[in-house]
This record gives sequence, C-alpha cells and structure tokens, in this order.
Amino acid sequence: MVHKNRAESSTRWDVQVAALWPTWEQIEQLIIVKRFRNNYVFLDAKKKSKKNISIFIKNI
Repeated sequence: MVHKNRAESSTRWDVQVAALWPTWEQIEQLIIVKRFRNNYVFLDAKKKSKKNISIFIKNI
C-alpha cells in the first residue's frame, strides 16, 4: 500500500538486515519485532540495497 502523502504524514525507518535481499516475510517479521504501538500503521517498504531497507509507518 502506498500513501499519497507519504513524505508528509509518515516516518521512515531505515533498517540494516542480516539477510541479503530480505523477503517481504522477513520485513514483516522486523516490523513485528519492533512492536510498533497500536497507533502506528505500516505503509510501505522499499529495498534500498542488498542489506538496507526503508520502512514507512504512519502515526494514526
């Protein structure tokens, strides 16, 4: 899901991951491990390089 005003209304979380080119399932596990509070919603994730991803969350 992509939010139209992502830059204005979301927080970017840059993460280094152990796996090369993590799967979306592994990215979901990172989100779960971080235990975002109930007032955050996952918006999008972008793979930036082999070991870096950006996760976008929105404070609702």
